[in-house]
Amino acid sequence: MATPGSARPSRFRQDRIPLILGIGLCAVLAMLVVPRWIASRNRPISQAEVDAEAARAYADQTAWSKVKPRRLGELDEKYQDAAKVVTSVLVSCSLEPSEYRAVVEERTEESLYIFHLLHLSAFAAKREGRGGIGNPGGECCDIAYNQKSGRASPPEIWQ
Repeated sequence: MATPGSARPSRFRQDRIPLILGIGLCAVLAMLVVPRWIASRNRPISQAEVDAEAARAYADQTAWSKVKPRRLGELDEKYQDAAKVVTSVLVSCSLEPSEYRAVVEERTEESLYIFHLLHLSAFAAKREGRGGIGNPGGECCDIAYNQKSGRASPPEIWQ
């Protein structure tokens, strides 16, 4: 405060000390935390992390918790012919088969294999905390393969 007779008023007020310290603390924390957070969000995801996340996400959302989603080329031998047809259906729809993980459901009474295809965007969304149950990326789908005719249905996007 300015005293009577002083030429200049004082710029420093003691009631502003907590405000100044609070702003300084926030600035220091921002400089320490934000670069690490950005670096962790931009790091590439390894294939092992994607596969592990696929298994966890699928186990969380289905009754088939003991089944691990796999790449189409890594499915059991009895599904390989069907997987090739499903792959060709994905390609014909301008979708990239390597971006999907599959779990096959057998419906023996109908001679069908239902390929539940999980897109990698669903795992990334869950990893980033944006996802949950459902189809957060909008690209997960099912394709039915008829064993008798050797044909597959178009992809049915999950709702």
